[in-house]
Parts: sequence; structure tokens; C-alpha cells
Amino acid sequence: MNNNILYTSTAPRHNDHGSLTGLVPAMYFNSDGAAVHNNFEILGGLHIKSRSGKIHRVAIPDPDSTLAFQVGETTQIVTGGVLQATPHAVHQVTTGLSRESMAVFMEPEYWQILHVPDGYRDQVQSLQAQLALPKTVRTLKSRFTGSGMTFGQFSYNTFQAFY
Repeated sequence: MNNNILYTSTAPRHNDHGSLTGLVPAMYFNSDGAAVHNNFEILGGLHIKSRSGKIHRVAIPDPDSTLAFQVGETTQIVTGGVLQATPHAVHQVTTGLSRESMAVFMEPEYWQILHVPDGYRDQVQSLQAQLALPKTVRTLKSRFTGSGMTFGQFSYNTFQAFY
């Protein structure tokens, strides 16, 4: 590992507020635009914070045939917390290389009403998950007011909380 490599986070640690995010493995290019195949992906890339508070780098295997999905907060709501969004950030390697990736954000229609399954209202965001959130992530409970709220209203509340 080269200790002279600097890393920056391209976005603060956050949860995606939509349903699912489709992710492809990152590619790196030098200043001439040529693809660079090296171990920089081992150091940079997607980093998640687990419910135990540990930070883990997530590697998407086999860049030629793999697509990964990440659960967002809307899925957390409609599953009553059975599936939970994971706080994450992308770390960039700043060595003159360009990190290129693509994320496809999937979400309900703007006017879709978000329903929490009966009996799961208090489990939408577990206390353990809430306590593990980074300071930059506002609690889901502070933005989601309950069943009957539309995805558009939830999105508005989320944007207001972060921007």
C-alpha cells in the first residue's frame, strides 16, 4: 500500500432516500484518458458504516459481469424496517486518476403513498440503527411522518434536512 496516496470523500456519509440504487464497479483513468488497472479500488470506492459502527469498504466483484444493489430509505419504510438503508460514502483516490462509476437510482412515483406494514411503525428505524447513524445523517423518523405520506413529500423533507 502506498502511504503517499491521499483520499477524499466525494460525498458526506449518507443514506440514499429512494428504493434501490444499482451500482457498477468503478473504473479508473489516467490524465490521457487511458484505463488504469491497479489496486487503487482496494483503497478508494464505496465505504459503508455497519450497525456496529465499523466502516467497511465494499468491493463489487468481477467488473465485467457484476451489478450490485443498495437498499434505500424508501425500501426501509415499506418493509417496516425489515430491510434497512446503510450509511455510506464514496472515497476518491486523488493521485491524478479519475474514478468513474455509475449509479442508477430507483424510486417510486412522486405521488406514490408510502405505507408501513401494520404493526411495524416503531420498527421502521431501529434504535440500534439510529444510534449508528453518522452525524451527517438525519434520522428517518425526523423526515418520515407516517403512512399516508407520498414519496414526493418524503423527498422534500429529506432535501430540506440535508440542503
